[in-house]
Amino acid sequence: MPFKQTWYIKDHVVKVEFWGALTIDEVVKSFHVSGKFLIESHAQRVHFIYDWHNLEHFPTNFREIRQAVDFSLNPALGKLGAVAIYGAKQHTLRSVGDLLFQLFQIRTHMADDLESALAYLEQLDSRLKPLLNQKIVNSVRWYLKGHILSCYNLHTADDIMIRNQNAFNLIMAEGKPPSVHLLIDYSLPEESDTPTDIRKLVRFSTSSPEFQEARDNLIGHPLFGWVVAFGIHNPNFNVTGKIIAQKYGYKRKEVDTLEDAIAFLKQIDSNITHVMSKQVDSC
Repeated sequence: MPFKQTWYIKDHVVKVEFWGALTIDEVVKSFHVSGKFLIESHAQRVHFIYDWHNLEHFPTNFREIRQAVDFSLNPALGKLGAVAIYGAKQHTLRSVGDLLFQLFQIRTHMADDLESALAYLEQLDSRLKPLLNQKIVNSVRWYLKGHILSCYNLHTADDIMIRNQNAFNLIMAEGKPPSVHLLIDYSLPEESDTPTDIRKLVRFSTSSPEFQEARDNLIGHPLFGWVVAFGIHNPNFNVTGKIIAQKYGYKRKEVDTLEDAIAFLKQIDSNITHVMSKQVDSC
């Protein structure tokens, strides 16, 4: 199927990615899959984000689509909130999106990018703001696109596994040679892990096949460079981080501040200085 649907925020926001030229049958199937997310959710309202960056064609026979999709069969239809669509490169696609959801009487918003789509949903639903803030904490993002990834230290095995998966996906999609480095910010005040907590986390990381796969994919990628940790207030992380890095064979460095981390990366990777200089010159 030329679409993928996943929870962007569990129980609250579903992200739907489309690509290629959709047929009517595929559109109908995507709506049915979305209906399953409504049923699964424990929230009162579920919103959808549509990523149309790679969508080339959306069928315009709306009447046929409307006849094939019977929302009344879904017992959770009342949970359906709004749909925010972003990434539509063609003006005709933007028009199609507006008309289609008008036909279904679903509140729709055409946004320029993911951030604008999220801002629209946050305006509609005040419950999303704290959830989106936590999503940011759990996210991996580019500090220097193609070269340096940045993320926060996380405290559960599931969150770390997802972080590693996201980092791997970003490197696969947009990483540039010679290396992609990972900054980990330990400065959040919630950091309170005890040695016992960390030992439990390490034991889980060696016993979970899913966790191991996510870790091995990331550190085994040919572009994966240094892990640079900064802002560490808990000495347990210094010791554990070094042991894990030695065990799995990747390079790790601990420094005090973000500025120190960037200075270190410039020192060991001259390409970082070159790319940053080009960005300054283009401003």
